[in-house]
Amino acid sequence: MPPIPKKLSILLSGALALAVLAAWLAAAAAQERDPSLQYEYPLVGDEGQQLPNHSVKLLGPIDRLPGVVVVGNLHGKTTLTEFYDLNCPYCRAAAAAIGDMLDRDPELRLVLVPFPVLSGASIEASRVELAIAKLGSPQQFYAFHRRIFSQRGTADAQRALEVAR
Repeated sequence: MPPIPKKLSILLSGALALAVLAAWLAAAAAQERDPSLQYEYPLVGDEGQQLPNHSVKLLGPIDRLPGVVVVGNLHGKTTLTEFYDLNCPYCRAAAAAIGDMLDRDPELRLVLVPFPVLSGASIEASRVELAIAKLGSPQQFYAFHRRIFSQRGTADAQRALEVAR
């Protein structure tokens, strides 16, 4: 696959940013009209304590956001939600540990939320990942997820397509 021209990449990234901004503005307007649409997720510290004045507000449950995939026990007692970027070194390190947790705990429900924020390469790789989420099964998505995190180097469109094959 030939590389994406720089100008086209910049245009696509700008269009994506505008689309995200438009969706966010629409969501904010809907929340103002009907606060019952808000879902608030309190943030907790390492010891399980709720952090004061820190929460995330969304227009619905996290596991129903576009591009989110749920793996493991779909009705498990424990839910772990992972927001990640395919080029984040900390996410890469955590992916192995989370995979081990999922293998050992039959009651674990893992919610994978792609959050490509580190680079244009992250956005490109995330687009391939989104296609896998739409066209494949959750198991195929998770196999891709684990395989791309097990590799070294930058995850971009070319590498994501190679892993997907």
